[in-house]
Amino acid sequence: MRHRAHSGKGPLRIQQELREKGVSGALLERFVDETDHKWLTLALSVSDRRFGGRSSGGEESNEYIDAVEQHGYQETQKLRAKQARFLQGRGFIFEHIKKALC
Repeated sequence: MRHRAHSGKGPLRIQQELREKGVSGALLERFVDETDHKWLTLALSVSDRRFGGRSSGGEESNEYIDAVEQHGYQETQKLRAKQARFLQGRGFIFEHIKKALC
């Protein structure tokens, strides 16, 4: 589980992979807590590595603000949707994705 999390996979993806390998549901619930704050930190890290974007302190970067000014609202929304799909594919829950995109 640590190896998959270290490679940027979220809790849902890890649970799915472990179920496929025959790990019981009770064991998954015990070791993979979707609500743990570490998953949000991982989602932010994975998103930043893939797309860049956040400055220190969790505030929006100048690049994001420049993108809004240059490309407009629609292009910015397309970028956010792309980021959300990426994080969803990695197995993060909606709450983590929502907070990672704010």
